[in-house]
Amino acid sequence: MVKKVTESHSTEKVLSLMHPIVSEWFTKKFGKVTEAQAMAVPLIHARENVLVSSPTGSGKTLTAFLSILNELILKAGKGELEDRIYAVYVSPLKALANDINENLLKPLAEIDELFRAKGLEPPEIKVAVRTGDTLQSERQKQARSPPHIFITTPESLSLILTTPVFSKKFEGVDYVIVDEVHEICDSKRGVALSVSLERLQACVKGELTRIGLSATVAPLDQVAEYLVGLKDGEHRAVNIVEVFRQRDLDLKVLCPTKDMTSLSFEVVNSKMYDMLKEMILQHKTTLIFTNTRSGAESVVYKLKERGIENIGTHHGSLSRETRLEVEDSLRSGQLQVVVSSTSLELGIDIGYIDLVVQIGSPKSVAKGLQRIGRAGHRYGGTSKGRIVVFELDDLVECAVLCRAAHRKMIDRVTIPNNSLDVLAQTLVGMSVERKWNVQDAFKLIRRSWCYRNLTFAQFDNVLRYLGGKDEFEGIYSKIWYDETEQSFGKKRGSRMIFYLNQGTIPEEADYTVFSERGAHIGSLSEKFVERLSSGDIFVLGGRSYEFIKSKGTKVFVKSASGRKPTVPSWTGEMLPRSFDLSLLIAEFRAEMKQRMGEMPDKEIQRWLMKEFDVDEGSAVTIINYFREQSAVAAIPTNENPIVEGYVDQSGNKSAIFHWPFGRRVNDALSRAYASVLSEKLKTNVTISVTDDSFMLTTSKNFQLDDLRGMLRSEALERVLRNAVKDSELFNQRFRHTATRAFMILRNYKGRELSVARQQLRSTRLLDALHGIEGFPVMLETYEEILTDVMDLENATEVLRSFERGDREVSYLAFTNVPSPFAHNVILVGVSDIVLMEDRSMLLRELHRKVLARVMGDEAISEYQFETKEVEDYYAAKFPLISSKDDILTTLRRVGPMNLFREKGENIFSHSSVPFEGLRSWSGELLKEGKVRSVWISEDMYVTTEDYPLYNCLHRRQVKHNPGEKAVLDSIASAPKTQSELAAALRVPREGMRDMVRHLETANEIYRSDIRGEAFFYSRAAVECRPRMDLAKEAVARYLSYHAPATLEDTAYEVGISEPEADEVLRGLISEEAVIAGRFVVGEQQQYMLAKDYLQLKSKDGGPVFDRETIRAYTEFKQFSKVSDIRKLFDKFGEAGMIYDISQRVEGFNMQDFGELRQKGEILLGRFVRGRLRYVLAEDAPYYLGVYRHERLTKYEDAILEALRKIGKGTYQDIASAAGFPPDIMREYFDSLDRKGFLLRLWNEAESWTSRNVYVACEIEPVLDNPHERVVKRYLRGFGPATAMQVGAYLDTDYDSTLSLLRKVGAKSITVGLERTEMFLLPDEVAGLESVPAPEDTLRILSLYDPYLGDKWTEITSRYGEGWFFPLVRAGRIVGMIELWQLAGSVEIRDVQLDDPQLLGALIESADRMMPFYGSMGIEILRVRSAFGIDAGQLDDGVKKEFLSRGYAESNGFLVKGRIVTESFELSDLLRMVFSLQDLEESSKLPDMNEALSRFGGLHSNAEALLRVIRFEKIQKMHKRGAVVRGHLIPDRVGYCRPEDASLYQAARQTDLSADEKLIMRIVKDQQPVKRDRLLDLSPLGRQDTIDAVKSLYSSSRLYLDVGLSYVSVKRRKVKVEAAWQAVIKRLFEDYGVIAAESLSTLLGHEIPMRQIRRTLRRLEDEGFLVKGYLLRGSGQLYWATNEAYANLGKIQYGANVILSPEDNLTQYLRAGFRGILPETGRHMVFRGPALAGSFLGRVKGGKLEVRDLIGEPECGEIIEDYARILGLALMEREEGRIPDWEIMDFYQRTHPGVNEK
Repeated sequence: MVKKVTESHSTEKVLSLMHPIVSEWFTKKFGKVTEAQAMAVPLIHARENVLVSSPTGSGKTLTAFLSILNELILKAGKGELEDRIYAVYVSPLKALANDINENLLKPLAEIDELFRAKGLEPPEIKVAVRTGDTLQSERQKQARSPPHIFITTPESLSLILTTPVFSKKFEGVDYVIVDEVHEICDSKRGVALSVSLERLQACVKGELTRIGLSATVAPLDQVAEYLVGLKDGEHRAVNIVEVFRQRDLDLKVLCPTKDMTSLSFEVVNSKMYDMLKEMILQHKTTLIFTNTRSGAESVVYKLKERGIENIGTHHGSLSRETRLEVEDSLRSGQLQVVVSSTSLELGIDIGYIDLVVQIGSPKSVAKGLQRIGRAGHRYGGTSKGRIVVFELDDLVECAVLCRAAHRKMIDRVTIPNNSLDVLAQTLVGMSVERKWNVQDAFKLIRRSWCYRNLTFAQFDNVLRYLGGKDEFEGIYSKIWYDETEQSFGKKRGSRMIFYLNQGTIPEEADYTVFSERGAHIGSLSEKFVERLSSGDIFVLGGRSYEFIKSKGTKVFVKSASGRKPTVPSWTGEMLPRSFDLSLLIAEFRAEMKQRMGEMPDKEIQRWLMKEFDVDEGSAVTIINYFREQSAVAAIPTNENPIVEGYVDQSGNKSAIFHWPFGRRVNDALSRAYASVLSEKLKTNVTISVTDDSFMLTTSKNFQLDDLRGMLRSEALERVLRNAVKDSELFNQRFRHTATRAFMILRNYKGRELSVARQQLRSTRLLDALHGIEGFPVMLETYEEILTDVMDLENATEVLRSFERGDREVSYLAFTNVPSPFAHNVILVGVSDIVLMEDRSMLLRELHRKVLARVMGDEAISEYQFETKEVEDYYAAKFPLISSKDDILTTLRRVGPMNLFREKGENIFSHSSVPFEGLRSWSGELLKEGKVRSVWISEDMYVTTEDYPLYNCLHRRQVKHNPGEKAVLDSIASAPKTQSELAAALRVPREGMRDMVRHLETANEIYRSDIRGEAFFYSRAAVECRPRMDLAKEAVARYLSYHAPATLEDTAYEVGISEPEADEVLRGLISEEAVIAGRFVVGEQQQYMLAKDYLQLKSKDGGPVFDRETIRAYTEFKQFSKVSDIRKLFDKFGEAGMIYDISQRVEGFNMQDFGELRQKGEILLGRFVRGRLRYVLAEDAPYYLGVYRHERLTKYEDAILEALRKIGKGTYQDIASAAGFPPDIMREYFDSLDRKGFLLRLWNEAESWTSRNVYVACEIEPVLDNPHERVVKRYLRGFGPATAMQVGAYLDTDYDSTLSLLRKVGAKSITVGLERTEMFLLPDEVAGLESVPAPEDTLRILSLYDPYLGDKWTEITSRYGEGWFFPLVRAGRIVGMIELWQLAGSVEIRDVQLDDPQLLGALIESADRMMPFYGSMGIEILRVRSAFGIDAGQLDDGVKKEFLSRGYAESNGFLVKGRIVTESFELSDLLRMVFSLQDLEESSKLPDMNEALSRFGGLHSNAEALLRVIRFEKIQKMHKRGAVVRGHLIPDRVGYCRPEDASLYQAARQTDLSADEKLIMRIVKDQQPVKRDRLLDLSPLGRQDTIDAVKSLYSSSRLYLDVGLSYVSVKRRKVKVEAAWQAVIKRLFEDYGVIAAESLSTLLGHEIPMRQIRRTLRRLEDEGFLVKGYLLRGSGQLYWATNEAYANLGKIQYGANVILSPEDNLTQYLRAGFRGILPETGRHMVFRGPALAGSFLGRVKGGKLEVRDLIGEPECGEIIEDYARILGLALMEREEGRIPDWEIMDFYQRTHPGVNEK
């Protein structure tokens, strides 16, 4: 009798039944009892049977143990506790037994402590565990001293009951507890346990108190009856305690997208993992359930790819140690998430779980609740569960399941009855116990609820089989059976058979896999091998193999590495849906059908979200799914199922039965219908089955009406038995039942028999037994198939309902467009749909057909293209691979592809070359370093040049453990395989595989070589461009071959987020590179490249190109470098700036350009529409012919004539010659220039100077068709161009321009979405068809670069007017830099960037710019400021970008180039300079000769007096011929040695005029010659002679000797530049530190700055000089001798001197440090290196007259010393006090940087 308990007792009442210490312990521990405990504990205390059904965490376990513990403690207190077993606890899992053991010992220990705290001796209550893992010594100990509480498993209990010694220990058992009874009762394991409980009862003297613990289950009455069994033919009394809502249930169904019906399977799948990651990160601990073991492994793999590191897997295929480790790690909080298949459903203690996620449907409400119940695993907690769904039928199923869970609508379990195989096993076990009377044994068996209806005939049939009687004589007997005596018992070997073979869980047959050469590869399951046919490709251990054949239990294969698998490995693991849940789904369909006819979608959506706890995306998806089904076919319901006809592309006809009755029912019905249809058509019929439908397919024609009434309910079982009897299913299930029935032994006499051998024996037995009627094992095989694999009972009821008219089937005519509800079963039926991408492709195709039907012709017309038309276009466009080089070409165009596996985007699908050939080529490319792997959900391959793009786009930042760091270090030196790494680092191969995978999925390593099947790995090291730039390039490449694509598809395939994809696509649309729209049938906006769109639209029209292609082509033309300068003009015709030319000529050199200019081969003038342009001399007449068509005014004529008279001249020269007023002169001069009548001569400073020298342009224009040559040049350089652009360039009207374009044969093309007509030269059209991929280079262009012609408006609007250089990248203005050319460096004064991440690209571009300036002697690039911030104040991140690319910080700048970075105070520099001037007593020169040699000449005695010990007047030396007088360098008149005079002459060597040559001949003939004499001898006029002599004297050709006569000096055989270098070197020896500008000033600007810079560079190359920003706080670049630089800051100098205005040192200081000196003409007083004062002085009558003295008081003494050195008396100076402000002004000017205190 079953009694449902409703009475709930108070905590006080329950605890009053307890021992006081137990009660106290409970109160402290829990406070109050749970609802289950309040109802069940008093019943157990009263020794009543009870089944407690409540959710996880409701205290079920303690409910069972509390009373038992109390009784044992009470007995111990009375001294009545015996050494026997009081309670048997049966757990379905070994791991669960371990867990309960732990949870039981802990309470006992706590109660013991409480006893001791009160000074009492605690009772000794023993607990022990007995499982298959229990050691023999522990078993013996238990037999000697049995525990009070005995924990075991069903199998171990069955074994122990046959043990005579131990079974006697059960005589005093009072309680038996069966935990997780719901998990075991509906299986044959539960049948065996049911009998074991009755056998246990038979051992016990009294009546057992049976306690069952169960999760929510139905029907609960049946489960309770199962628990207690029968006594004397009646069900034992049992109480049911049912607590359903002990805790809140927070259960929701989530969809990864807003609408699953509109997205591809891959996208939805990817979004699911993103959703999982987000949920994991939001919770402390998460438990994820999948329905398959392989699914669990896949989820872990994908989540690790997304950066979830603290994750573990838990399923039955893992070792016990691994599972326990995962459980411990989850309990201790070391793991954030664990993914499990079924192994963690039960009550294993894994600590507190925040969230349970179920992926896909758990297939039954009970299983779903059991799994979700693992969350909040404590009493009163909330179970938070989320069911994440990524498949349409699954979504519907989960929504219905969620509502059923909230409504307590639990699926009913089916408890097996009369299992003959388990009965056979039980009887052998009983025979081992003792000799049995047949009737006694029969009665005991029938006390089990599972055998309550067993007939004696069935029982006897099994006994006869076991005893080998009559028709079973040929079968080995397991027991003896005396039919006469009606008894049975063990025979020899019975005990061994039972001990070694008992158990109900079948073993899978493992087949051993061998290669063609006999090498062992691995093993395959029996189920898997059953499906293999010759030629099938499958995956084993991560590699592909081709099935050849099987022989016995051996499978022979050959390598098919990388080939696409044709057989999936996951089908055998699918769970069937419960029948009850299936009926609820059928009813839900009817609800939806009704509401769709009555409600708007928004209202249905609200109903779904509220009633079914689904999110918005789920609700929208369900509605759209049903709407599409309704539009195409009809919605099948419970009362009105549908059979739909479908004709596939091959012409096969299929009947799709939309019968949502679950897989087990559908399996039965499909096999039966297939059997009768096959018989009718006399052909094979294939079957595809899902939970929602089944499909019958045949190549023969049939009518759907033929199916009506074809199968009757009364014939179903017969048809099915006939259908399965020769099937693989029957063979498999026969082995299972035969093994349970001990007909086939797993272990014989202690020897394990492989499953393979069992399979062989099974096959032989089956052949022999088919003819034996009523054989128990055969009967049980049929029964198991019909009731376990299939659901015969409910399948029969379905057919009866048709026959009764309760359900009416509708038949839909054959069509080639299957309804949405049919898609899943069609996928199951397509044999080659194995990979996800294949599944997705077919689903998309089917869905597109549905949409086309749903929308109708009018809506379809909105789409711009036919699907097939687009597919054919892209198929034709995709490269065909027929050679190794084609692989590289394809990778460059298409992007990442699979080179070694026939999976995803791969090369094998686009080639007719055999698989092995392609794979071989790929291996060669990998070895050659031309390709690399990049991880994009799997290992894909790209060209080495594209590797940075995809590596940076997909690289993840991950933390490295020590092992991974060691791997990275190891492969940094040389690539290694996983095996080599494992050996080198002494790591197990499995561990190394995980580390390599972790690094590879993070894209920190890549595959760089392959040998055999082993890949070599290298460390990735790339510099990354801005992410959005990478994404843009990847998206454009993806769309090139995979359009039209949705936003979601693009994001998934490229591997970026949807917001990133949206931003990129918007950008590409704004650039007209991509177009968005409705192109082919689909629900979402689609994208394709504009060029593809235009090609599809143009069809048979002329060439059509998108704007992006034109931009890329134009950029390619503009920046593809030519080999020399002349070729640039051949290509572009003209150029505006030298910098622009340098950017387009490979190895541009300024010297080469200068030579062309000097020779007149390149001209500079206003040749194009009044703009200043360079043109070739031979092209100039044509440009003038086009553009010079205005007459000259009288003023312009006069100016031109004035220029012709003077030959050449500056503007000032010409203005002077013309004599016009300034306003008239400037106006008409500029007009004359614009009209093309002036040319500019070459100037070394041409690239930046404003001082032009002009000559008249005397070139005659070509007047006969000059436009043709010019327009061709224009199109060659700047085409394609519109007619308006060409006309604007030529200054011609539109009609004339078109006529001209036709005349030169220009080709017309259509461009852009607005279909603009553009023109280019005919031979360039082919180039447009294959434009190289645009470079992503950031370019620094001049404001006048021709490429920027159409961007001027944008540039000026963004940056205004000014001198700056725009930055261009991929055709867009992305910023600007303010750039100035200084004497010694190029300076960046500001940087503006649209994207700060482009800074690295800008720095690299600046590096590419510097060779141009280097050709002018400038090699320093410095940054003064960027982003409006001084360089020294930039943040560390920006500085790092510069410093990492070779820049250094110096004096507040960021500097790159050959430079020293240290800077010094001005006093340090001056101290160095003064120390080199030999002014101190200790360093003075010994005599005048040394001084002349040292300084290269002297200007005055005053210079010498300061520096020479043995002074001699310079005039005296001149008189005795030791020196000559003339122009020195620096250019002042002075005295020098003849050899120095020769040097100066060599330096100043120039071409002489005719007059100068004549005078030189006279001097050489007559020298020395006085001035008057020379005037007499000269045939020239007086003034011409004077001018010629003056010029020769100033150029160091002539000097004055002792008699003041002119002489020439001996010419030194040295080149001009070498002479100047010697002069410059001497100056550095004199002063140590000089700036280039100062040097130019010192040299009187006699040589160009470019030559000075070249000389300085050579001296640097020789190691003589270094340069840097040596003066702290100054932006001036200084050069210093190496020796001087080394001593800067170290020199001590303290001499007091007065420098005269003529002293060379004064000239040096004025050239370099003008700011600290007084006005010119004053003597300067220095105290050490510091200016102490100044005065106006002159020598008058042997006295030094001092006037206007300003300075420090000490100046007087210094002046007196100075006069004494000069041998002069000091003339009394004017008295008068100097004003304070004047002194202060003097001090501040002479002591810069010193603050006033």
